Amino acid sequence: MGGRAETYREKGNDAYRLEQWDEAIRWYTLAISETDDDLRPLGNRSACYAKIGKYAEALGDANRGLERRPRWAKGWSRKGLAHFYLNQYEEAKKAYLAGLELKPSDTTALKAGLREVEAVLASGGTERERGNAAFKAADYARAVRHYTSALQEVRRGSEDEAAVMSNRSAAYAKLKQGRCCMDAALPVLCIPNPLNVQVAHYLLKEFEEARAAYCTGLSHDPDNAELTEGLKHCSVGAEGASSKEQADAAFKEGRFE
Repeated sequence: MGGRAETYREKGNDAYRLEQWDEAIRWYTLAISETDDDLRPLGNRSACYAKIGKYAEALGDANRGLERRPRWAKGWSRKGLAHFYLNQYEEAKKAYLAGLELKPSDTTALKAGLREVEAVLASGGTERERGNAAFKAADYARAVRHYTSALQEVRRGSEDEAAVMSNRSAAYAKLKQGRCCMDAALPVLCIPNPLNVQVAHYLLKEFEEARAAYCTGLSHDPDNAELTEGLKHCSVGAEGASSKEQADAAFKEGRFE
């Protein structure tokens, strides 16, 4: 591959390194339109689609490349990843194994992907149980994926739905994704303890809201050590934020040392 195709691919790579997935997809698409021989732009676009949750498109790119070159190990890796995110675990395992037959020395994507899918299959049970297993293993990103899938298995408005959303909120909190944590926790506020809303507010540096949520939780469960500790951290965070705001204001007004 050369000329415009290579230029487009390199621009896509630059965007990929900056985690600008949509921009990378745009450049890889241009590169793909310029060449049928080099599968790298196709594989890279598949990876980008997976990054933004477009797993069917990621699978489509992987399959398209493998139709052209069945012995493309990277393509089997992309295919395995897409199947995994689509919760098609047996198909993911087959793809990873096919790739390893072609490239047995691979110690990164193929072997790591195979280990992950085998861990999921070994955990058995429902998506909720798989999410719980991932959470216990501190694999919070995978836990989020399983809990999201688990919401399709429970009845809307049920206690099971509330429990799954609470667990997903906790996983988001571990990933320090405050807004996602909040979005997952808010629908289950019908439960007396506001669950992970306190943590979400804290991560978002909304300390007054966090303090109110912790206090509400303690009104229902006064002896809850986690809530008590959270309230202490919240107070410290609020004091720190206040000090920073005062310092920023002093700097703007010229009142600084």
